[in-house]
Amino acid sequence: MKNLAAVIEFSLIGIQFVVSERTEESYKILEEAFYSIELDDVIDNKNRLQEINKVCDILLEIKKSIRAYNINSRSIKLFSSDRLKNFENQEFLREQIKIKTGLNLEILELSQEMIFLYKKLLSSYELKLLKENSIFLFFSHDKISFYHVKKGIVNYFQEIPFTPIKLRELLENLNFGPEKSQIVVEENLRNYLEIINTSLVKIPENLYIISENFHDIFKDTKGKFISKIDEILFMKEEKIRKTLSKEKNSLDCFKEKLLILKAFINMNGFKSIIPLNYSLTSSIVLNSFFTGARRKYDSEVKESIIKSCEFLRKRYFIDSVHPQKVKEYANKIFLELFKDNQLNNKDLIILECSAILKDIGRYLSLRNYYENSFEIIKRSTVFGLSKYSMRKIAILAFFHGNEEARVNHHYFVGYDDSEKIKLIKLIAILKIANAIDKVNRFQIKGFSTKLEKGILIFEIDCSEEPIIETSTLEKRVELFREIFGIDFKFKFRRI
Repeated sequence: MKNLAAVIEFSLIGIQFVVSERTEESYKILEEAFYSIELDDVIDNKNRLQEINKVCDILLEIKKSIRAYNINSRSIKLFSSDRLKNFENQEFLREQIKIKTGLNLEILELSQEMIFLYKKLLSSYELKLLKENSIFLFFSHDKISFYHVKKGIVNYFQEIPFTPIKLRELLENLNFGPEKSQIVVEENLRNYLEIINTSLVKIPENLYIISENFHDIFKDTKGKFISKIDEILFMKEEKIRKTLSKEKNSLDCFKEKLLILKAFINMNGFKSIIPLNYSLTSSIVLNSFFTGARRKYDSEVKESIIKSCEFLRKRYFIDSVHPQKVKEYANKIFLELFKDNQLNNKDLIILECSAILKDIGRYLSLRNYYENSFEIIKRSTVFGLSKYSMRKIAILAFFHGNEEARVNHHYFVGYDDSEKIKLIKLIAILKIANAIDKVNRFQIKGFSTKLEKGILIFEIDCSEEPIIETSTLEKRVELFREIFGIDFKFKFRRI
């Protein structure tokens, strides 16, 4: 495992870099610095190019500092949050950085940010979280998300589209004071916040607040959060900056965040509210020390992804027994095949999540429910999964039944040939796993798989050998044989 890590966080207002050394418990910072830039406020193309050149000069200076620690340039992680996706010239910016510095700028998905954050929280509060039932509320100026953590595992994740920047735009048009503004906020958030009260069996007692500057203002409040929020809401912006000793850019949409936080606290009655001093950079530093054979908290991340899918399934009143069985069968078949078929752990997660969610379209209608499943899944959010991954799960859900999986289907548009083949392999596995459980005229007492002389054998222990159902299973095997290039046979053992 690595003992040193270098991480550079890029944003439109500044560049931060950290060099850290791994310790027995966590890590210690050897060097860090922050450089202000002004890309966010530059409109003129000529000035923007000058600012990009300034960015590249800063990155070159940072590379020199990092080299002093004998860290290879290829090991330097340069990243930004997904806010950079909205930057008009992001591709040009990334190209210029690559050409002039040799560094690759990675733009993180929100789902990746949430995973880094979750791992950081487990590292810092693992024993506490294993005993708690909590909500984590994550803020940025253009993002709000919250997730429910029970016994250290994420059970539910929700993005809220009513963001601080949208609230600011709305309030600028209304020109309301803090009191009327609060009413507007609560009305817009009511449906999202009531999810906590209606969907969770037990209302979480603890609220962890994760946002820049919140830790600074709430650390000495002694639990009087609402009073402190009201005090700041009536302050002028200049006084807030002086009080917190912050630059203007770092307090972007600050009052709007506080209005949303106040609504969140008022509408859910938390007994304990804990502001956290969170840095995405520190979370990535921590994760970078565990990129070898032993990935810390990866099993907890996967369990959280599965739990979040199960929570989504429950919201659409789909029974748990059938999806769980399909997931078990699909998992077993996948593990026999993945090494020789360019499949990986991410593909297994896609497959298992599709087994859990494939039938949620039945909530709307039994007729053509797989189309409903596709649309619901595609528009849903699950902890740890990007929109790109959710679309893959939606595609598997659509094709898992009788629909023929053709590479020229419009759902496959945008995928290269290798991704299309991979998706169809997962569809073939899901079709068989689904068919096995749908053969319900005999009781499956147990099952096993083995790959033998080009044939994948699925052995089923049952009380009596089926007759009619075998033909149903055989129909689902055709795609499997075609895409994997091997045969698939069922064997039934009467017990």
